[in-house]
Amino acid sequence: MVEIFSDAIGLDNLQETHWLSLAVRESRVRGLESLHTVRRRLDVLGGEIETLDGLENLRRLGTLRVTAPHLTSIRALSSVEVIDGSLETLEAESLEDLRGLENVRRISGSMKVRLTSADQIGVFDNLESVGGDVFLLVDEELICEAGMAFSEKSIGGTLVVGPTDLGGFDPASCE
Repeated sequence: MVEIFSDAIGLDNLQETHWLSLAVRESRVRGLESLHTVRRRLDVLGGEIETLDGLENLRRLGTLRVTAPHLTSIRALSSVEVIDGSLETLEAESLEDLRGLENVRRISGSMKVRLTSADQIGVFDNLESVGGDVFLLVDEELICEAGMAFSEKSIGGTLVVGPTDLGGFDPASCE
């Protein structure tokens, strides 16, 4: 496990780790440019981090959990194609742009994300399958669009769409 509270200068040659926790006091990550795999979990916890710039070479992740209050961009993750665990961004309230996840084809675990625009739904056009439950917290006017887009994907668990909907998504309700 690697915990980073400042920059990661000195870890320039780190290519792989099992667990990485970021609570960086700066606006971006520095010193992890060689990192291509986080096997178990990447936690973006807090601090002043605003972007994940510096993680552009990351290709494969275990779980991605984002709770950083100042994070606004995850575009640096655009090389990630597989998430071997879960994707959780519900608590990252400043994260209004999920671009960076557009190349993810498979999530082996569950998916819990907040979608605030139709553009964010399109970020997941290349996503083929989610192994567990999918929980989409969306604005009311996006419920049908998000539900229909995700109902076409292979989902191993339940699809739950909406701010309070606990019963799953029924495509018939959008006709």
